[in-house]
Amino acid sequence: MPTTHMCIICLEIINSNFITLKTCGHVFHDGCLQHWLTMSKFCPLCRIKTKENQMLKLFFEETPMVDAPKLIKENHKLIAKLEEKDTVIETLKAEIDVLQKQLEELKTEKEEYEKNFQTEKRKLKRKKKAEELLNCTIELTDSPAPPKKKSKRIWT
Repeated sequence: MPTTHMCIICLEIINSNFITLKTCGHVFHDGCLQHWLTMSKFCPLCRIKTKENQMLKLFFEETPMVDAPKLIKENHKLIAKLEEKDTVIETLKAEIDVLQKQLEELKTEKEEYEKNFQTEKRKLKRKKKAEELLNCTIELTDSPAPPKKKSKRIWT
């Protein structure tokens, strides 16, 4: 909603011919301020000392009026969408938490399986060695004794 400003010199609304003082920034009608400065060298509002060369003419572009009810309606729609997205985000965060817990449980389970696998692997290795030793023992007991070799040494 556009704001209205009043010229403190003539007490009328300022619609056009704006002018401001560089020293303090107050805004007046161009003609009113020029007439005022012929009688006084101070700002009519705050009484700061000023000169005619410290006036600055202002030019404002006219902007079309905004349809406030339409903007309010659009704002409500955007707020509703935002709340909906917030709800989706919260749901997804909760789902992420559940999935992270499941992941941790699965990692723990995997570690247990890996430990069990290594244990079973060692057991199997020991069994194979024991089996090899047993086979060697069986071969030794089943095979005939090697013939004794006569010694070629002569004892004197």
